[in-house]
Amino acid sequence: VYVGQSVDVEFRLGRHKRYLKKGNHFNLHLQRSYDKHGYADFEFSLIEACEEVDLVARECYWIKYYGDHCYNVIAEPDKSMSGASNPFYG
Repeated sequence: VYVGQSVDVEFRLGRHKRYLKKGNHFNLHLQRSYDKHGYADFEFSLIEACEEVDLVARECYWIKYYGDHCYNVIAEPDKSMSGASNPFYG
């Protein structure tokens, strides 16, 4: 599981997929797993819709919920990691 936040989920998921397919995703653990298992073993989906003001709190909740089963490298994300302001996500 990789948990993220965005105000434009479709764009962000597309960006993740493109970086994984090109082999240059910023999350090396996720990239290596993708390279090993291939696209067919990955599912990309929205796990919760919420108000923009709640994005950070809900992302933190889901990262903690999935715990050791998360590809996330940052356990306490903040607004700067969102698709709204992070240059990686546009």
